[in-house]
Amino acid sequence: MNDHDVDDVAFLTGVNHYQSQNGIHKRSLYEHNGVAVCSQNRALIIASVVLSILFLSSLIIAYVGPQNDCPCIGEQPVFLQDENLNGAQRPVIPIATNGEVFPWNNVRLPSFAHPTRYVINIHPNLTTLDVKGQVSIDFHVEKDFNYIVFHSKNLSITEKTLIDRKNHNTKIQVVKMLEYSAGQQVYIEFKENLRKKTNYTLILRYHTRLNQDMEGFYLSSYTTREGKKKYLATTHFEPTYARSAFPCFDEPQFKAKFKMSIFRDRFHISLFNMPITSTDDVGFYMGTGLLRDDFQESVEMSSYLVAFVVCDYQSITDVTSKGISVSVYAPVDLLPQAKFALNISIHMMDFYEEFFGVPYPLPKQDLIAIPDFGTGAMENWGLITYRETSILYDEQETSASGHNWVAVVVAHELAHQWFGNLVTMRWWNDLWLSEGFASFLEYYGV
Repeated sequence: MNDHDVDDVAFLTGVNHYQSQNGIHKRSLYEHNGVAVCSQNRALIIASVVLSILFLSSLIIAYVGPQNDCPCIGEQPVFLQDENLNGAQRPVIPIATNGEVFPWNNVRLPSFAHPTRYVINIHPNLTTLDVKGQVSIDFHVEKDFNYIVFHSKNLSITEKTLIDRKNHNTKIQVVKMLEYSAGQQVYIEFKENLRKKTNYTLILRYHTRLNQDMEGFYLSSYTTREGKKKYLATTHFEPTYARSAFPCFDEPQFKAKFKMSIFRDRFHISLFNMPITSTDDVGFYMGTGLLRDDFQESVEMSSYLVAFVVCDYQSITDVTSKGISVSVYAPVDLLPQAKFALNISIHMMDFYEEFFGVPYPLPKQDLIAIPDFGTGAMENWGLITYRETSILYDEQETSASGHNWVAVVVAHELAHQWFGNLVTMRWWNDLWLSEGFASFLEYYGV
């Protein structure tokens, strides 16, 4: 993860990097300065006062202390850093983009609703940089509430529909939708309560644009040997960027299955965590023939592990001893430099299956070189994205340390396919365990 990612995780986990250091070096507090003497009556009075204060404090803590109920406005305020107060914290009442008070006052999403399945249709236009999408989110409700809260960042939601799957797919009226940009959250209120132990489907249409910030769904490019510039659209969602590609419950504990369809032109291919099942001709758009690639539904996974790419790459492929297809994708000019990574991947996949005693759960494993990538690599399940220097090896030019680096990074990300993807932390404060174990295994495996 890069420095920016670490900052995001610090915000999400409530880490205060500006905590005061006052008192650490106050020697006078700990030095012996003589013995204080008082009468017996005075000592009794002081003891009585102290006991009374302790008793009152206990009552206050018991009856007025913070509760674990719904964090409505005024009950559990969100605390953010205030630059004008030299790093001190201040309570923040969230205000929606329309000026209303945003009803949900917590950086974490409510736990009474959790997603079970996403069906995503997305069309990135690599010429205009426009992205159009639709997502259907199947979710389960544990309590009776008349609202849900989910994540969205820089997405314009144009249509919203809620379907009661238990009641003949009837529609439930949406009475209000509020967006809170600072918290990257959307609140949708319904005319009637959602019933506990019931499944619903939320259908959202939206549009956004490809960014060039190497996070979320973004635009990258490379130059061919002939000097021609080529573009591709790729993703990087860890830790909190899936919400900028599609509306979702963007926290690691909310695992769900993902079904993806990607629209593209005839000059590109599309990749997803899972294998492609079919390609259909869907007509013309802006004078270009469009194809839709439909992909196999994924296993349950966290939103930050979702990945998809639209590019004009080619690939080389091999198969593990257990029949898992492993492919490395790169620009055609650089494809010969991908052979070493492919060879390492085959050996590491076989080694990890034996080491963990757990079969690799997906039918394929893709590795792809990305020209503009903010970290060394990202362990997206079934579609690992790499910086070019972390996956390509040129026998004539790459140094010995570069050779070793490719082997170690490939081994690290493949270790995450089990420890990190199959077994995932509930929250980012346990990220150290996932990264630490993968860092150990990368050397053990290589």
